[in-house]
Amino acid sequence: YLLLQQELGAGYNLLTLPTRKFRLGLSQNLFDRWSQVGDRAHDSRGVVSAFQEADLTLPWRITISQRGVWYPVNEEADGWENRVELNKKLTETLSTSLRHEIRRNNPDGTAQDYTRLKVMLGLDF
Repeated sequence: YLLLQQELGAGYNLLTLPTRKFRLGLSQNLFDRWSQVGDRAHDSRGVVSAFQEADLTLPWRITISQRGVWYPVNEEADGWENRVELNKKLTETLSTSLRHEIRRNNPDGTAQDYTRLKVMLGLDF
């Protein structure tokens, strides 16, 4: 299957300092899914979500960012996801990061629950 998630929302900055930021918001999500199996080749679902984001800048060009999303769904288990990332900028163009992701009861109905740990290398150009 192919899943496309679109999100449009608004948030409020509760804390905005040079080294710390904290935001809260609400958004509307649209999950579009296409598959070639079964009776329904395409289905779509709109879900409201609440989110919070936090960023922390540390010395030595290190940043920590976190984003949590809660999907309250009527008559189903609420869905949620969380992502925490530790990023180290090695040079102006090269960075590395460690990311932990967790997702439970995703409202698109197809993705399995998961927990992932990723190590990434980034190149900005």
